[in-house]
Amino acid sequence: MHINARVVLVRPHYAGNIGSVARLMCNFGLEQLTLVEPFADLRSADARRLATHGEHLLDSATVADSLDAAVADCRVVVATSANVAGIYRTHNYGRPEEVLPAVVAGLADGPCALVFGPEPSGLTNAEVARCHGLIRILTDSRYPALNLSHAVAIVLYELRRLWSQDRGVAVAPTQ
Repeated sequence: MHINARVVLVRPHYAGNIGSVARLMCNFGLEQLTLVEPFADLRSADARRLATHGEHLLDSATVADSLDAAVADCRVVVATSANVAGIYRTHNYGRPEEVLPAVVAGLADGPCALVFGPEPSGLTNAEVARCHGLIRILTDSRYPALNLSHAVAIVLYELRRLWSQDRGVAVAPTQ
């Protein structure tokens, strides 16, 4: 069963990360990939090599000119960031298990979006403020920034876990 949530990658720089995200989306049952002003080519050999079984998501991905355009039809939009300094960020962040229940609840009304920033710099304050909440994945304070695809893996795992729990869907072991 697919989750009506969109993964939005803002200005991704590395094609391999885009491919890895496509694979992760298949692992966790998401089918909507949107790239905002990408630097990397989602059709490159690196993207396709790392997309294993997710090549169709690269082929069907949407490219948007802005974050606003990418999430215009979404009911709930949450971003991820290791940076939680500043007025908006300080008051609007939580761990994945604290923020994602709002996304699961919003899915009943339409698509929701999970927004991930560019590898070198993360999301701008304006981009974070466009979102309804901010996810911070707990890491060691000496190096809080995760690889883009690793952050996506953690968030999608938690979304799938909460979504399955909400629907009473058991995760069947593989045979």
